[in-house]
Amino acid sequence: MDAHQLKGLAVITLAEAERVGRVEDVVFETSPLRAAGLRLRTETGDRLVAFSDIRSIGADAIITENVTSAEQNDAALNRRQLPGLEDLRKLNVVDEEGQFLGHIGRLEMDPGTGTVERIEVRKGEVLGMGGEGRTLSPDQIISVGAELITVRRAA
Repeated sequence: MDAHQLKGLAVITLAEAERVGRVEDVVFETSPLRAAGLRLRTETGDRLVAFSDIRSIGADAIITENVTSAEQNDAALNRRQLPGLEDLRKLNVVDEEGQFLGHIGRLEMDPGTGTVERIEVRKGEVLGMGGEGRTLSPDQIISVGAELITVRRAA
């Protein structure tokens, strides 16, 4: 599943049968790269739901067990200031030999675990058209920093 597809989906609690909010962004652990949670826009402000609290991801909504578990993990995730999908997409991707490969265009993840399965890196696009792309596996990532993502050169 493309992580970008989660944006805008409603997050619903199973126990209380209420909508918590809508997904504003996906936040990521960087070592190893995996989804850590969802940043939601709610009626009372932004909040985070840990990916481990997600029971299922459907075509129209994301289901969590209850509000209490989501609230407990919200504070822990907020303290860590994890990068969002849009933050990652702005970073330059450079291989270990110093070659600029581009920027993340698409990040495929397992919707059940949040594990990143595939990263599409794009370079040279104009308004989303043209350019070149390559697909990287998550095991090629060496490091994710504030400005760069460094990766192993593909064999």
